[in-house]
Amino acid sequence: PNTFANKGAFEKAVEPGTATINPVFNNQGTVQVTRGTLELRGGGVQSGGFNYALGSMLTIAAGTYQLNGGASFAGAGKLDIAAGVVPVNGNVQVNNLDFMGGSIGGPGTLVLMGNASWSGGLMGDNGVTLLGTVATLNATGSSTKTLDARTFDNYGIFNVDSNMLYMSNQATFNNKFDGEWHLLGDYTVHSSGATPNTNLNSGTVHKHLGSGAAIFEPAFD
Repeated sequence: PNTFANKGAFEKAVEPGTATINPVFNNQGTVQVTRGTLELRGGGVQSGGFNYALGSMLTIAAGTYQLNGGASFAGAGKLDIAAGVVPVNGNVQVNNLDFMGGSIGGPGTLVLMGNASWSGGLMGDNGVTLLGTVATLNATGSSTKTLDARTFDNYGIFNVDSNMLYMSNQATFNNKFDGEWHLLGDYTVHSSGATPNTNLNSGTVHKHLGSGAAIFEPAFD
């Protein structure tokens, strides 16, 4: 494949539109999105830092992006995963994730900070997704959102405003001592695949809005 290997500093700046990198993009240095959108489509291995300024966006639109130890995603903008495969192989922190499609997996720990959203896609494999203290994750929309054989540790605020959240193949959701799970309507948290799928609650679970029932199909302890 054609490959762009960054070991220095790479910046998307000036124009408000989208710059697209179609070759493999390997980052061991720093990437700064100062204005507009930087779209990655060719896959690659990431062990460096990415930063996105307020109003800007880094988008993974296709390909397989290995996130190794040392990779980080920070800034007041957002990381948009629209498609592709994103294995997390180390401890990787992401600020302001917008997860719309594709899959997040791998054996490592994905740490979500800031304001994150989950409108579609699968979080799988045997790793951990951790929602940090004071962080928020909003699960919304009509597309399927699946936690598959993965552990989710919630220390923040998890808002569910969707009837399409699934736990599958012995997934575990740990609502930690200071975690909050808010069901914003008469929604069902579905269970599928190999069981048991399990919710372990040490924090608080709130059911809001709607005159009917919110249903947990997975085990609830």
